[in-house]
Amino acid sequence: MVLDIGLPGIDGFQVLRRLRAQHVVSRVLLLTARSAVNDRVTGLRLGADDYLPKPFAMRELVARGRRYPEQSLMSLNVGDLTLDLDTHNAYRSAQR
Repeated sequence: MVLDIGLPGIDGFQVLRRLRAQHVVSRVLLLTARSAVNDRVTGLRLGADDYLPKPFAMRELVARGRRYPEQSLMSLNVGDLTLDLDTHNAYRSAQR
């Protein structure tokens, strides 16, 4: 699961807290513009498996996504953006 901290209406940290409180065990990659050490530490302490600050290189995102083959991450969805990890293509929902 890819989760942005800067979500409209709710903080991504709150979403992560709720997921973990409900014992959701999905791996969580925080993908966010907030790159301060305090934010990274907070995210990891709340149960995120990884933290990738923006801007990022697409190949780094792909490499991080492939670290978890048991989850067979073939694509990542962030808002209306879908990243295909096999083809390295990105699509907005209106473009598909």
